[in-house]
Amino acid sequence: MKPEQVLPEIRELLRAGCDSLGLVSPSHVVPQVKALLDSLASEGLNPTVIHNGNAYDDPIVLAELAGKIDVYLPDVKYIDGDTANRLSGVSDYPVRAFAALEEMVRQVGDGLAIDGGGVARRGLIVRHLVLPGLVDDSIDLLRKLADCIGTGVHLSLMAQYYPPAGLTCPPPLDRRLDHHEYEIVAEEAMRLGFDSGWFQEPGSADCHNPDFERDHPFAT
Repeated sequence: MKPEQVLPEIRELLRAGCDSLGLVSPSHVVPQVKALLDSLASEGLNPTVIHNGNAYDDPIVLAELAGKIDVYLPDVKYIDGDTANRLSGVSDYPVRAFAALEEMVRQVGDGLAIDGGGVARRGLIVRHLVLPGLVDDSIDLLRKLADCIGTGVHLSLMAQYYPPAGLTCPPPLDRRLDHHEYEIVAEEAMRLGFDSGWFQEPGSADCHNPDFERDHPFAT
């Protein structure tokens, strides 16, 4: 990505009234992101910048973005290295993810500032997708999060896992999340004291999966 390739479209959106800019998994293009944000700032355009990633980030790389990111939105996946290796091929995922979380907290804090319109403007939201057959992993992850970051963080506990169409997934990912599995994890989150954030309905997979054969895949 070259900043000049996307700058005109982003500039147009911001000047039309959009006041947020989402960066999805941008860790491999940090120099370009910095140049882009600097160009926007030089024109007086300072949107709320959201870093939307999978938490498998190097704190050193994240530190390069200090002062430029307003909201961190990591999707923290696993707490068990063997599970992380089996499902994503990265046994060091838990160590990296929590080191990344600590850097995010250093930059923006562990709270969340929301404006009068209900829009997040600064802080941290930790997402976690509960996976079928991995209730214990989710519970251990929440306990680690409570110990290392605290239960005051905004938590988005998701229930929308759905086996990808046309793919053969290894068990237990070859089935949908059972409602009872999600409820066990949600109850533990509440017991631990996570009372800021969002809990999905257990049947969310029915309405949160895009259909890429449609012109608007994410429309409900």
